[in-house]
Amino acid sequence: MSGGRAAMDLFTVEVVQKLLLAAAEEMGITLVRTAYSPNIKERRDASAAVFDAEGHVIAQAAHIPMHLSSMMELPRVLAEAYPPASWRPGDMFVANDPYAGAGSHLNDIAVIAPVFVGGRVIAFVANTAHHADVGGRVPGSESGDSTSIFQDGLRLPVARIVSRGRIEDGLLRTILLNSRTPQERIGDLKAQLAANRAGGQRLTEIHAQYGPDLLGESMREILDYTERRTRQGIAAMPDGVYESEGFCDDDGLTDRPVRIRVAVTVRGDRIALDFSGTDSQIQGAKNVPTVSLLATVYYVLKAVIDPDIPPNAGYYRAITVHVPPGTVLNPLPPAAVAARFTTCQKVADVILSAFARSVPERVVAHCHGGTLAIYSGTNPRTGEFFVDYEVYAGGSGARSTKDGMDGIANHTTNTSNLPIEALETEFPLVVERYELQPDSGGPGRFRGGLAIVREVRGLDGDLTVGGWGCDHRIPAQGLFGGGAGVPGGFHVVGPEGRVETTVRSTVPGLRLPVGRRLRIVTSGGGGFGDPLDRDPALVARDLAAGKVSPAAAEAAYGVVLRAGEVDLDATRRLRAERRESFPRSVSMATKPVERETTTSESLLDRARKLLMRTSGGEFSLPVIERAEGATITDVDGKAYLDFASGQMCATLGHSHPRIVDAIKRSVARVMHLYSGMVSPEVVGLAERLVDLLPAPLRKVFFLSTGGESTEAAIKIAKNASGKYEVVSLADSFHGSTWGAASSTFIQSRRAGYGPTVPGTYVIPAPNCYRCPLDLAFPSCDYACARIGFDLVDKQTTGSLAALIAEPIQGAAGMVEPPPGYLGVLQRLCHERDMLFVLDEAQTGLGRVGQMWGFEADGAVPDIIAVSKTLGGGIPLAAVATSPAIEEQAYRNGFWFYTSHLNEPLPSAVGVAVIDAIREEKLVEAAREKGAYLKNGLLRLKERHEIIGDVRGRGLLMGVDFVRDRVSKKPAEAEAETITRLCLERGLFMSPIRQRGRYFVWRVAPPLTISYAEMDRSLEIVEQAIRAVTG
Repeated sequence: MSGGRAAMDLFTVEVVQKLLLAAAEEMGITLVRTAYSPNIKERRDASAAVFDAEGHVIAQAAHIPMHLSSMMELPRVLAEAYPPASWRPGDMFVANDPYAGAGSHLNDIAVIAPVFVGGRVIAFVANTAHHADVGGRVPGSESGDSTSIFQDGLRLPVARIVSRGRIEDGLLRTILLNSRTPQERIGDLKAQLAANRAGGQRLTEIHAQYGPDLLGESMREILDYTERRTRQGIAAMPDGVYESEGFCDDDGLTDRPVRIRVAVTVRGDRIALDFSGTDSQIQGAKNVPTVSLLATVYYVLKAVIDPDIPPNAGYYRAITVHVPPGTVLNPLPPAAVAARFTTCQKVADVILSAFARSVPERVVAHCHGGTLAIYSGTNPRTGEFFVDYEVYAGGSGARSTKDGMDGIANHTTNTSNLPIEALETEFPLVVERYELQPDSGGPGRFRGGLAIVREVRGLDGDLTVGGWGCDHRIPAQGLFGGGAGVPGGFHVVGPEGRVETTVRSTVPGLRLPVGRRLRIVTSGGGGFGDPLDRDPALVARDLAAGKVSPAAAEAAYGVVLRAGEVDLDATRRLRAERRESFPRSVSMATKPVERETTTSESLLDRARKLLMRTSGGEFSLPVIERAEGATITDVDGKAYLDFASGQMCATLGHSHPRIVDAIKRSVARVMHLYSGMVSPEVVGLAERLVDLLPAPLRKVFFLSTGGESTEAAIKIAKNASGKYEVVSLADSFHGSTWGAASSTFIQSRRAGYGPTVPGTYVIPAPNCYRCPLDLAFPSCDYACARIGFDLVDKQTTGSLAALIAEPIQGAAGMVEPPPGYLGVLQRLCHERDMLFVLDEAQTGLGRVGQMWGFEADGAVPDIIAVSKTLGGGIPLAAVATSPAIEEQAYRNGFWFYTSHLNEPLPSAVGVAVIDAIREEKLVEAAREKGAYLKNGLLRLKERHEIIGDVRGRGLLMGVDFVRDRVSKKPAEAEAETITRLCLERGLFMSPIRQRGRYFVWRVAPPLTISYAEMDRSLEIVEQAIRAVTG
């Protein structure tokens, strides 16, 4: 019996839920069918909802996602403005102020009514409708270049518009007086009142049927059920932190792109979104109030978690959203928010791109964000002022299994097309052209949806046009190798059909003379997957439908046509050639390409005009705009494997999640302190670093760069020893500051500055491939070191303080000394009472397959300088020594002070780097992956005489290019060309060269490099060599 009762209760709850949803749907139908303006009655830019007595959204009609949560705060703000005891049956209240939680922007006017039965409130009904004009500085009220909400239009707090069933005439007349089209406003407002009356009537009937107790219990169970279902959906998703970013075209006033960044954390049955890193609020009107952001978030999460989740407050409970105040997604008043919709569309794209990292089968590539045009003028048929508000559709992003939809309102819009017949009946406008744009969808295994083209002119008399477009400069991006959609644009077309003017994406007020047409081109959606994997039959279908041209079929998809038919054999051959010549980077594009003003060429020109040349070369392509893992991507969207790890610093790969998280946390806590202070981050890094170092290296401090660390190490050695002479190796490089530079013995890096620091000596480099003494190891018995010190002994004044060396000499051409060499240097130093200093900038922290470069010889230094590998891309360096040396230096007055000494933020990153190296076993990875990569390079050496030597350890190697293997003269011209061809094919190699002496690649990919990426790099290198040598 109890089981039957429980089942009957569940059935009852389901029936009540459907009735409540039907009430909301009826409200929406009533509003649309009785509205006056085309924007509501044709485009259906309105929504309706039912709330329980506590003010929770219990049912919402399937209308506009942007309204999904924009009404959720209405009951609360109503109670704050008017005490519930003052409410009466028949009362209704109006509001539109987004900063009071009463709307998403001023055009969206909300009307809410408490529903009474027997003198008590049993529920609320509310609806929101977009009014085409609510005053403000421009017709239509919505302008992307407004700078204050006071320019957006009439700002309504919660105010009673109906009292006991009678309209408050004063408030109504105030609203009408502030609109350019009052006849539309009164019709639309009365339609909203009618919708609420219909909803209130249905709620009263439901209450009468089920009674207050059962109705109340059913409403609570509806919310609890939705929460349970939401949490179940989240729990089925992989735990993790998924990050993404994207950019809006501009800020409404300038061409500056606006960054949107999100970190989505899935933990168990909860989801948290953190928008830290998003740009600060902007001057223009593309800021997003909180209710609009939440509406966008809830729309995306509903789509990803479970599209069939009931749209009520139950699923809000499992979701938390953090957005710093004062950002574009949480602006402070009086920031303008009229054009918030364009930014919300990008927010949706960015969140979906984050989820692409965990549930790619549930997301779409970036979509056309929306294009708005507001036409206004005097209607010659009536003599009255008119405002026509239209949002145009575009291409949706492709999915993992389907093409994107063509010409559709995407994401938070969901508005209908405004039929040409309705438009031309209502307004003095003529649509001359309305069609899909071929080739506009981003190519991919599944194609992005097509954009539309629409041309509009005035029937008689000039028009004023305002509005904005998304994706004009930054197109909708593809996913997993899919291409971007074609950008949109606004164009003024003359009587002869030629484009006379192209207008920027924010149109503040364009005068369109008689005879001219406005051509609106929306953008295509992004593609999904590699276009070369697209089924040729689907390309043939698109060709037959006119969606793809024959030229694009071959250029984008590698599909060859013969007499209008697909030639499958030729298609397979062409695709194979493309894959071999241009290996594709399968990545998720989250930072889009900025067109025209920010191409690689234009940015390079600007760089050459503004930036000083500091390293002997010219600035050159590519111009990089983002990096992730082992991949860097230029502003034109081309991806490259980075086999230099930046400047040898991105040990873990670019933007490693641990590093990003550490920076976020440190920025939120403490970034910078007085140099004499310490922080937990600094102490934590010191503990970790000395734990990795052998005794007696137990004293450490932190600086910013490698040059600072070697300068400090030399100063410590001089100060502690009381002596001043320093020995270094030929062709060494230890930094640009004068003490370090004086110990740098590369002539081009010392010339032009006058005398170096007195007391600096050089000994021959241990270059076994090009021995300066023309000897061979091991029969040489380390002659380079012994003879070198014999010469030092003949020159010294008796004040030898230290020797500084690298375990592998980078600037010397990746010179790897013979086994035991560092031990010999250490012995020769200590015999002369010198300190043994090692510069482990390149070799430290696992890169050579051991934690430290000196471990191979067991030669523990007296002082060690650590830099590049410690910061993971952030400026961070360290010097470590023994307590005895530190004490002696301190007693002798050692002083080394900078503005950025022992900094907390870089130290937090250093902690993250060391933890990652340990926990992800990256030392072992460097050893194993290094052996794999070196074997591949040695196989290339066997096949190609131009490679004279491959040397190094772990993931730090050198590839030496020679004319022949006897003379070992560098093949400079050929190696330059090979390096350039590799870059063109998507591989960046860092060359080290001394004219006439050597041309060597420094091969140093991130320790997180994948085997597939190494294989691809080897393929590219072989292709480039074959192209040069045959």
